[in-house]
Amino acid sequence: MLLVEDGPLVLLTTRTVLEECGYQVVTATRGGSAVERLGEPISALITDIGLPDGVSGWEVARRAREAQPDLPVIYTTGGTIADTSANAVPGAVMLQKPYRADLLLRTVAALVGSAPDDHPARASVPRAA
Repeated sequence: MLLVEDGPLVLLTTRTVLEECGYQVVTATRGGSAVERLGEPISALITDIGLPDGVSGWEVARRAREAQPDLPVIYTTGGTIADTSANAVPGAVMLQKPYRADLLLRTVAALVGSAPDDHPARASVPRAA
């Protein structure tokens, strides 16, 4: 799956939690670099909405769905989620940061269609500073 997050601690924590449960994760810290990675095979997209290079998570998800119409998408944000319905791709899920790792794992498993390894993920994934 492709994880797009500009907060170093959030990126590291989320990637670690997912990989410890058996998911293969590639990362990007900017929207433009995420779009470049869309040519790689991915099973899901987890993207922060606010990214620093002018290519938002909304745009990354739209581009990802152009390439893979059924791709599961999870948006994350530490901000407000008021404009979700106007900008989100159909069927996407929104996680408000900070979110619990077990919630992330359940959400990914539900969207990807496979359960993660038995992992006692109780920690929270932090909100980016």
